[in-house]
Amino acid sequence: MNDQPLLQPIENENTEKEVLTEGNKKIKTITTFSVFPLIINSAIGTGIFGLPFAYYEAGVYPSLMILILFLIVNNITSGYVLEALSRLNILPKSFNDNPQIIEENKCFIKETYGYTEMGYRLGSYPLKYFANLSLVLNCYAGLWAYVATCIKTFTTIVWIIIGNQDYCHAKNHFLDSWECQLTYYGSLIIYGLFVIPLSFLDVGKQAIVHIILTIVRFGSFTVMIITCIIQVTVDGPLADERNVFDFYWNGFGTVFTHTAFAFVVQHTIPSIISPVKGEKRKVNLPIISALSIASIFYALIAVICSYTFNGKILTPVTLNWSTYTGRNGGWGEGKELWFAYIIKYLILFFPVFNLTSSFPILSNTLAMNIENLFPYRYVLNHPKKCKYISRAIAIFPPFILTCFIDSLEIIFDFAGIIAFFLAFTLPCLFIFMSLYRFNGFTLFSIKPKTPFTNIITSTPFVVMIIFFVTLILFMISLFFLIQETVLSFINDSSSSGSFSFSN
Repeated sequence: MNDQPLLQPIENENTEKEVLTEGNKKIKTITTFSVFPLIINSAIGTGIFGLPFAYYEAGVYPSLMILILFLIVNNITSGYVLEALSRLNILPKSFNDNPQIIEENKCFIKETYGYTEMGYRLGSYPLKYFANLSLVLNCYAGLWAYVATCIKTFTTIVWIIIGNQDYCHAKNHFLDSWECQLTYYGSLIIYGLFVIPLSFLDVGKQAIVHIILTIVRFGSFTVMIITCIIQVTVDGPLADERNVFDFYWNGFGTVFTHTAFAFVVQHTIPSIISPVKGEKRKVNLPIISALSIASIFYALIAVICSYTFNGKILTPVTLNWSTYTGRNGGWGEGKELWFAYIIKYLILFFPVFNLTSSFPILSNTLAMNIENLFPYRYVLNHPKKCKYISRAIAIFPPFILTCFIDSLEIIFDFAGIIAFFLAFTLPCLFIFMSLYRFNGFTLFSIKPKTPFTNIITSTPFVVMIIFFVTLILFMISLFFLIQETVLSFINDSSSSGSFSFSN
């Protein structure tokens, strides 16, 4: 998942093509090809930091099977979003009004709508509120992951500077010493003092920052892959607790939710393609290409890191570079070599810089969705008050949650459950309802056709199959997650006699 979900209309990112005018308002447009880097940046985000742990838990082979399945289904459901947007161009704005004449020649994407508006026009208020609630919870999960990732990183860096980086390594920070808890909550306060004021400001254009962070992102991933390969080649994996290429079905729930959270981009598609000039008939091609490239990066990072660190894998995975010395493959004993300092702090600070820049963007996006839940007249009469109340509701809960729960495994599991609805459930409902509005309940009619209609996957019958298959997989993963959580609670209670939030 991206660190910069784009749920509101965007004017331009870093790929400006030309400036058009609509009345007195200037509208900047982008090319169809420009959708590719935007989807890439949307796909490769926070979720990738938890994938190596998920692959270790479930095993590489079942994890790769799930990754391939997700790639196929995500490409299909992304097409569903595009199809539904195309049919909205010829549908009445009110759900209660039925379409009179089917004009397939006008069935293309002229205007784009966010998930909430799509839900309202295709399924009235029930689908609108379901879409809006899914977006709000997904944004909360993302912000929670941002805060927890940065705080864990800050705490690790502080103890590296002190000279005792292994001092605070309890999974549950409540079980740590008072010095570790002081560092943890101190980092939380400092991070909050920096990022909260930024989040109350309107987010301006960040094209240059966006480009820089993209370069840093891929540069850091490349360094991570290279250093792991060198370690395995020279001295082998750092641990050998289990064969990561075996099947571990008890980890199915973890890898399912972690992959879902990492892969969800469907809700960002409407705003990403919004500034594309023209009828947007070929935007599916860069979307498919971008998701394919993202899945390759997911596989590389997850497989290589899970094999290299094995039982020593941490979440976020970047924390494993806190012990990098550059010796004997990379993680050998001894004083750090000069280049090891550069590599260590590049990887450690990478998520901090990335997520600190993204927090205001995501929090403003969340605030906008929360404001949509306010009574319309109240927003109209008190616009500033609603604006700042919604931002406060968006910003502070993730910090409060991180005070009690800092386990990224739990956060990614929760986020993956919500991502399931955004990536699979809602796109299936959108395309099904877009066909239902024209044809009633049929199993094989795909009229009116759109530029993105597939004669097989777009039929209501196949849509229902995808809906129920993904739902069954979701229920299976939920069962394993609940089982794992209960067993973890029992083990923690018997060993420490105290409640633990960590899995």
